[in-house]
Amino acid sequence: MKHYVNVYVYTPSIAETTWRAWWRMRFRAFYITASLFIAAIVVIALFVQQPLYFVYEAFPVIALAFMERRRRKLRKEAEEQYENNFKDETPTIRVEVGEGISLITPKNIERISFDEVEQIDMMDDIVLVIATGGRIAAMKKDGFLDGTPEECVAYIRKQKRANRRKKH
Repeated sequence: MKHYVNVYVYTPSIAETTWRAWWRMRFRAFYITASLFIAAIVVIALFVQQPLYFVYEAFPVIALAFMERRRRKLRKEAEEQYENNFKDETPTIRVEVGEGISLITPKNIERISFDEVEQIDMMDDIVLVIATGGRIAAMKKDGFLDGTPEECVAYIRKQKRANRRKKH
């Protein structure tokens, strides 16, 4: 069994990067779909030469506006949560990947099994693992003590597939 260890200091900038990456991963499909609808409506309106069709443009634009409002609200809540949890400290986070994923903070140890992993991706300078219940395990790419980010992501994906096959 392979074992990967990632250690980093959890700062406000890392919290911000993690939050942005989480948002992008969770809602990428929504933004793509809304943009495609907007483009399709424009093409149809120009093709049939009916300016009234541009009224339909309002629906995806309104949806995007509401999503942007929600993004701002959630971002503010995430900043407040960081402030409440880590007022004057910058904790060291340790993530171990082996039989599962263990997220170790000074206050808590959280374990995530591979079947609970919903999404995993490398973004910016972090590897982000999203699990059921909105749980997140973030790993800084330059924080790997054992292994590399690419090997770790490949291992988690492999274990997730293996667990899925066992269930079926």
